[in-house]
Amino acid sequence: MFRRLYFTLLELLVVIAIVGSLAGIIGINVTYAIREQRFRSEVDLVVDQLRLAQDLMLIFHANINVVVTLTEERNGFFLELLPKVSLPSPWLKEVSRKRHLRYIQHFNFTGLEREVNQLELKFLSGGSEMSQGVIRLSTHEIDGPGVLTRYIVLPGHPAPISITDDLPNLKDRSEENYNKEITFRTVEAINAKKS
Repeated sequence: MFRRLYFTLLELLVVIAIVGSLAGIIGINVTYAIREQRFRSEVDLVVDQLRLAQDLMLIFHANINVVVTLTEERNGFFLELLPKVSLPSPWLKEVSRKRHLRYIQHFNFTGLEREVNQLELKFLSGGSEMSQGVIRLSTHEIDGPGVLTRYIVLPGHPAPISITDDLPNLKDRSEENYNKEITFRTVEAINAKKS
């Protein structure tokens, strides 16, 4: 009985092709997962900074501007809090630090039809004037396959700042309905964090 102890070149090439294909598919999925996680982390950072601005406005009765600036290379944004009040030195250093957002490629605010190089959101006079609307953060200008998009809802008064994956339906701007929508989005975000 003759037992074959070697592989033919054809068998070896077929195995290499299968392994190469699997490695490519896994590599693409891992790359997409990493990109998605980094994008979501940057969106969470933006939300945290907006919440911090609102908290500082309420605690110190201070005017705080959140400034988002397009980088010179047009490959991301800088996010910065600009307090209009003197804060304790360690706080001021941390609060005023510029944060570079590399994975958020488009930052649009409701009411702006065109892309701007700088956007300023206001948290003023202990809540008497605050920016109101929806911020769209995305990896591409137009939604489509593979495009990551999240929305941040700014209520326009001291209230929870919520985040969602789909465009909020805020057409009915009556105060009662607006607050119900904001509350719903906030509860939705809290439940998503728990799971």
